Amino acid sequence: PPRRSRSQIYIPPRRREDMLRNDLGIGNKQLQRARVEVSKIREQRQKTVATLHNAHVEEAMEKARRKIKRFVSRKSKEKEEEQLWIEAEKIAEQKRKAAREKTKLQQQDIAGDQQSQESNEFQPQEKIEAAGNDEGAKASTLDDTVDDEGPLSF
Repeated sequence: PPRRSRSQIYIPPRRREDMLRNDLGIGNKQLQRARVEVSKIREQRQKTVATLHNAHVEEAMEKARRKIKRFVSRKSKEKEEEQLWIEAEKIAEQKRKAAREKTKLQQQDIAGDQQSQESNEFQPQEKIEAAGNDEGAKASTLDDTVDDEGPLSF
C-alpha cells in the first residue's frame, strides 16, 4: 500500500487524549505527568542542540578541571586509578555481603514455611493423646468422629 500523507495520519490532540482515556483507561494524572516529562525532554534536546557547537570546548574544560584537581591533590593518574579500584572493591564487597544476607533470610523463610507445613500435617494418635493428657482434658481420638456403623456420610 502507498505511504500515507501527513494529513492522513494526523489525529487532533483532543481526539488522541479521548482515545487514551476511554480506550486505554489512562487517567488525567498520568496524562499530566507524561506532558511534564515530554516538556523536560524537549527542553533538554533544545539545550543540547544549542550547545552542540561548544562540545569540544566543554570537553577541553572538563579535561583541564581533572588535571588541575590532580595537580592540587598531588595525585598521579595511577594513584587516582588505584583509589577508584579500592573504592569499587569496597562497594562490590558490600553488595556481596547484602546478597549473602538476603539469601540467608530467604533460606530461613523457606525453613520456617517447611516447619509450619510439617506441623500442620496429620499427627499420630499418640501425639494427640499426649497433648490432651498434658492439659488434663480427655484425649480426643479419630474414633470420636466415626459412628458405630462406620464413617460419617453425607
